[in-house]
Amino acid sequence: MLVGLISDTHGVCDDQVIHAFRDAGVEHVVHAGDVGHHGGHAEVLEWLAPIAPVTAVRGNVDDGPDVDLPQHVVLRLAGWTMLVLHIAGMPPKVSKEAQALIALHDPEIVVTGHSHKYSVEKCPAGRLFINPGSAGPARFKLPRSAAILALTETQDTFPDPDVRYIALPAKGPARATGATRGAKRKGMGQEAQQAQQALRPPTRPRPRPPS
Repeated sequence: MLVGLISDTHGVCDDQVIHAFRDAGVEHVVHAGDVGHHGGHAEVLEWLAPIAPVTAVRGNVDDGPDVDLPQHVVLRLAGWTMLVLHIAGMPPKVSKEAQALIALHDPEIVVTGHSHKYSVEKCPAGRLFINPGSAGPARFKLPRSAAILALTETQDTFPDPDVRYIALPAKGPARATGATRGAKRKGMGQEAQQAQQALRPPTRPRPRPPS
């Protein structure tokens, strides 16, 4: 089974991801959060929906009353148990929330995001942690990416999953119309930001010292 892994789109719909997932024959898409950016998450989920069934979790900028994404999800795909949450960290630095969920659900695979950095790590216990990187705007001088996870189910043994790196163009498309840029408060849309900006006093030039 092929699973498309994507995270931190921040309202960006990059068709390079669609082409890569479709060409590979992806059967399920997992989004590890920050789907939108203070809005725009619905557009991203609609954009992904024609590929395959989509499972997504809430990220730290997926806010607002219309966001109904869960904080975490536990999936069973091709005989594998997968935990998905936005901020899990990577071994050996795993968040307390992730540690508690791992102890509760005992997943073989943990899919996370947030850092915008592609990473695949296997902990000593054999659990596989995957961060597909960011498919959103280029940030932190990190490459944009996604991933495809190949899961094989056998009767006796489960071979290690194969994780395929998908390199995306350095510069992505513009954000979806519902997403905002530079929102400093959760749930603050473009109109609210513009109104706040209008209330600020104009910036006055500093007087130059006499020469």
